[in-house]
Amino acid sequence: MTKRKVAINIELFMALQRKEMLSGLNRYYAGLALGHSPDDFEAVMHYINSGGAADFRRRHENDPRFSVEIEEADD
Repeated sequence: MTKRKVAINIELFMALQRKEMLSGLNRYYAGLALGHSPDDFEAVMHYINSGGAADFRRRHENDPRFSVEIEEADD
């Protein structure tokens, strides 16, 4: 018999988060904070340090797009 577990689809989660990290809106606010147009690394660090990553997780913690059922064999 197998057990069903729910796991996160990390590839989709990270792809959507990356899109948000590198969005024009995040770059705009990063640029305001930095005083210049941010490169990718600066935009990502601004997103993380300003709470964007934690906010993304909160907004999507029950999003069914990220849930993947997996089967696990009994011992």
